[in-house]
Amino acid sequence: MVKWDNMEQINLPIKTKVAAWWMIIFAVYFLYIFLKDLRTFISLEWDVLPEFLVLRSIALPFILFIFLGIFLLRKSTWAWWVTMIGLPIYLLGRIWLAAVLLRNFEGSSFLELRHFLTAGSEAILIIVAILFPLVLLYIDRKNFIKTV
Repeated sequence: MVKWDNMEQINLPIKTKVAAWWMIIFAVYFLYIFLKDLRTFISLEWDVLPEFLVLRSIALPFILFIFLGIFLLRKSTWAWWVTMIGLPIYLLGRIWLAAVLLRNFEGSSFLELRHFLTAGSEAILIIVAILFPLVLLYIDRKNFIKTV
């Protein structure tokens, strides 16, 4: 019979923990914003299908980020690989979307400018929220692979 009490437990690297918790916290924050905006759209009783589809395309990746963060905390190598491949793809998609919106922006009125600046600030927040754990996970990749 093997005694597991004498086994040395290897802790997860601190940068990986910070990146995983960062992903979870920001994903919960963005999902809260999604649910708040969804409630606003439903209360207006307009035809909200296009707006809902846009919000859903934002919400689904953040649900995935919550699960990836949880599995990173459980030392799952597949979650690390999915995060390292999925985050840059999502980040490039958000940058591409911002570039398309910027190209189509005419800025003819103050309300359009205010809407564009609000969307731009949200895009920058999303980019920072994704770029930070990506950098931490990339820096700490050797330590993570050793512990798993």
